[in-house]
Formats: sequence, C-alpha cells, structure tokens
Amino acid sequence: IKELLSQFVNTKTVALTTKPHQNFPGFLYFIDTGTGKVSKILGSILGLSTLSNNSATTVLYLDQGNFQMSVFDIKSQAKTILTPTTFPEKCVWSKKDVSLVYCAVPKNSLDERSLTNWYTGYISYSDDIWVYDIKNNTSRIMEDLSTDSGTSIDVIKPILSENDGYLVFINKIDNSLWSLDLNK
Repeated sequence: IKELLSQFVNTKTVALTTKPHQNFPGFLYFIDTGTGKVSKILGSILGLSTLSNNSATTVLYLDQGNFQMSVFDIKSQAKTILTPTTFPEKCVWSKKDVSLVYCAVPKNSLDERSLTNWYTGYISYSDDIWVYDIKNNTSRIMEDLSTDSGTSIDVIKPILSENDGYLVFINKIDNSLWSLDLNK
C-alpha cells in the first residue's frame, strides 16, 4: 500500500498509481467504490505518473521512459501527446470544462530523471502556469510566475476554485500559499 498513490476521482472511482521511478514500470488502476471491481487503465510505463479527470474518462500521464506527457482517453484508448511536458502532480483539471487542464510547467528543461529527482528533493523548479486544451490539442502560457511574483515558485498541490476563477497552490521551496486570479 505504501508504494501506491491514491486519487479520489469521484464518488464512484478511486485511482491507484504505483509510485513513479524512472527505472521501474508503473501501473494505474481504477477501483469502483460501489462494487470493489479493479480495472487496469495503464500499465508497464516507465516512471508512470498520472492525474485522472473528475469523470474518470481521461488520464493525464507522464511516461518517463519516452519522457512525454500525454492524455489517454479511456473509452477510445487513444493517446495524445501534449507539449510542453510537465509532471501531472503540477496539474489540475478544470471543473467547468472537461477539455481544459491547468499546469505548472518548469522553465528548466526536463529529462527522464527529473520527476524522481524532484520527488526526492534533489532539484526544484521555477514554474510558469499553462493551460492545455485537450479537445483542440493546444497549449498556451497564462502566467510567468517568477516575473510577476518576484520569486521562484515550484508549484505543488494545485487546486481550482469552484468556478475556475482562482488557481491555488503551494510553493514547494518555502511552503508558502499562493493564488492566481484566472479571470484577469
């Protein structure tokens, strides 16, 4: 159990992902909270890191073997590569639009060891905020955090307000709490 990361996706689904490491294959399972049925969603992906959307239909994931961030449509089994690459841990799905995901993207270049080194505290990043439109396979920068805040911000635990008006997160560097007005 301690080698699994859980995500409460919705009242019917819990996602379990093996802890990511660039040298080991990872797996994602969904557990139906009503029946207890376990379904394998993704598997045998080196250093797998995931974030499921609230309807349990789409998964944002990082494949550290190929070092690509992708979206996986569970029903069609289709995979779409997204750029720029970041960690799903730095992302949050929109509550208003199922095709949007907001992510903190490091300014530094990333490689197959980046997520493991970030988890273990060997490195930190200075992030910008991007929005990805999954439906149209586009992305755009929304906020240059270091320029606008005057400090380096390594985003963790992002959440959105109920109306998607504010992105709230913690700076991993000093554990300070931040919010970003997405309506401006």
